Amino acid sequence: PQPLDDTPAVDVLIPTKGEPLSVLKRTISAAMALDGEKTVWVLDDSSRAELRDLTGKLGARYLARGDNTDAKAGNLNFGLKHAANPYVAVLDADFVAAPDMLTQMLGYFRDENCALVQAPQVFGNEASFQHLPGLALPRGWNEQSLWFDVIERGRAELNATAYCGCPALLRRSALDRIGGFATGSVTEDAHTGLRLHKAGFRCEYHPRAVAEGLAPETATAFMRQRMRWASGQYSVLWRERFWSAKLTLGQRLSYFASLQYFAGAARDAIFIAAPSLALVTGILPFYADPSIFLPLFFAQLFLSWAVMVAFSRGVWQVLPALHFDAAVIGPHLISLIRAPFSGKLAFFVTPKDGRDREDWRLLTMPALVVVANVAAVAYGLNAAKTQAFPPMQGWPLVIVAAWSSFTALSHFSVIAKVLLLRIRKSP
Repeated sequence: PQPLDDTPAVDVLIPTKGEPLSVLKRTISAAMALDGEKTVWVLDDSSRAELRDLTGKLGARYLARGDNTDAKAGNLNFGLKHAANPYVAVLDADFVAAPDMLTQMLGYFRDENCALVQAPQVFGNEASFQHLPGLALPRGWNEQSLWFDVIERGRAELNATAYCGCPALLRRSALDRIGGFATGSVTEDAHTGLRLHKAGFRCEYHPRAVAEGLAPETATAFMRQRMRWASGQYSVLWRERFWSAKLTLGQRLSYFASLQYFAGAARDAIFIAAPSLALVTGILPFYADPSIFLPLFFAQLFLSWAVMVAFSRGVWQVLPALHFDAAVIGPHLISLIRAPFSGKLAFFVTPKDGRDREDWRLLTMPALVVVANVAAVAYGLNAAKTQAFPPMQGWPLVIVAAWSSFTALSHFSVIAKVLLLRIRKSP
């Protein structure tokens, strides 16, 4: 960011719907303490008298609309009707801003074509499901570290920075030009960012932390959030035509990569089902000489891991990747099946401050994978003894049984993490 001749005024929008007052008090207090000229607006979609009183005591302005049309995007647009400053900052209800957040980010707007500045999301509750303590990972590492520490930086070089909602700063005139925050999807942030790119604006990425939020505490909150993200991406990228000529090639490739990530659940499902089906039916997924196959397979496997570690500067690690891949495949598959209806899904707020209880139905997928693979290994080994499946002998049996066991172990890690979190939180 380049230094500005003066510090412009900013409207700070804090949309909320039912978050605990203890969480909101920290967020509003920090927003009021931001350096520079600003007006802090608390946009309450739950219309709570106690929040109105708290907002007044802290010196911020309170707004509550009469309905919840268009969910968070509608709430933000309602705030825009009352705000008048040339720049808009968005802070989710649980994000506590650093005092210099605005002064760090405003300098990017020296470029008059810059419409958005996105900063990374970092989280203070490191006992959440999204974190993995005990694996010698850097302090603060979480499931989103690869995205914010590596991928967003790369996308910024292509002017393809994704708008992730918070913490972010936007130029008001650019928002007005695209009709405000985008409505009609459950991911208004990504939708708005894509429209800004299609309008020809530049979106920047500020790689330093300027606010700290709360990650999903439970597996249920984590999976529901990922389901909403996936559903929103299908709806937004298809409706807005990410292949549009209004986007550069780099932008189109970046948005396609996001779509491919979520749709990759279909590919992963095949790899999960293949070994157990082979053990039960005796039909191998492919036939190859082990002396040729195994060296090539392990060379490809370990080299691909090494490339990921190197290109991510060590942010990507094998075990965390396997664990979280197992955690998100269920939500991603459900979203893929629902994709034709993704624009009609209801928006739900990710619970904050540990209020969410586990919905064990969301653990059905990892539980079924574990049970199916353990049963398949037992069945396959017994079939080998009776020579029921002639092809499933020797090396083929060892390879497929190991593959199946590895799949079961990675999905069991999700269940184990949920149980561990419950034990830690129990009195």
